[in-house]
Amino acid sequence: MSNEHYNDHTDAADEPFDTQKLQTIVKKAQRKSLLRTAITSTVVFFAAAILLFIGYIIIRNTLNEQGYHALASREHLKKISGPNTYIISAQFQPRLFKGEMEYMLVKKMEDRIIPWGTVNMEYSIFGTMSKRFGSHEDVQIYESNGTSRVFNKQTGERELLFYHPSLPYTSIINDLTVLPAIPNDKYIEIGLSFDKSYALEDVERLLPDEVHVTWYWVNTIDAEELAGFHDDQQPLRAETSYGFDRYRDGLTANDPAQKQTEEDFIRFVKTAIEQKDYYISEYQRIYNAIEKNQKDGLIIGAVVTGTRESLLTLKDQPFIRAAVLGATVDQF
Repeated sequence: MSNEHYNDHTDAADEPFDTQKLQTIVKKAQRKSLLRTAITSTVVFFAAAILLFIGYIIIRNTLNEQGYHALASREHLKKISGPNTYIISAQFQPRLFKGEMEYMLVKKMEDRIIPWGTVNMEYSIFGTMSKRFGSHEDVQIYESNGTSRVFNKQTGERELLFYHPSLPYTSIINDLTVLPAIPNDKYIEIGLSFDKSYALEDVERLLPDEVHVTWYWVNTIDAEELAGFHDDQQPLRAETSYGFDRYRDGLTANDPAQKQTEEDFIRFVKTAIEQKDYYISEYQRIYNAIEKNQKDGLIIGAVVTGTRESLLTLKDQPFIRAAVLGATVDQF
């Protein structure tokens, strides 16, 4: 019996290797490996896609927020610069990490609204903002008497200019002398520069009732900064001069209850600083300057509109140092 049992084991050990069974096992293992790899790749793909989609949504929302913040900052700055001009509409073109914004400006002349061009800005997800690359300067024309005028390159209209009372100029524009040549069916805009700083109540007393004051120019340049302007004989551009509308909502309001004062201007600047507006450094500079200048009066100019006959009442007023013609428009 023991020899038979020994022979059985010997015969089993001597049987050839079962390759078919091994191949079946290997193929099964390969199928499991492929399936596992496919499942893993699919999971990784969908996880990556979901993460990319979530990242895209976050970037897009952040970019949209930056776009609206950029527009709000421009609207905020426009409230104290660019007399009689207002932002009325804006369009956004978001891309991956940056976007473009285009907004339209209009100018109010009495009861008329005229187009004043468009401005293109670039903004980014990182909170930066700048004008789109290219020339942004308006057209400047020098005259034979040494003065120069600036024209809006999109509308062809004259831009307002101001002369600071503390700066010496070899030549100064006085367009009150050309008023008789303008037809009386036009609305006319004039930027006035005063001979010194005044309090608002003094300006209201000095200006004739026949003219409509729309904007007050505030002295936002301190003595140290003025030193850098002495060698520059060019007047100051309206777009880079600061002040405030006579009425809180200058585009639509004409309500005496909404009249603004120097205190409203100061409060506006302080609020912009507290809210950490994009232009916070410029607002801080303005605030520092008006703190120094306030004791002497803050108003150094104004913008007035009216007809030829009403504006002729400004002629020979001793407190007016310069008068620069701005836009004109038909009354009807």
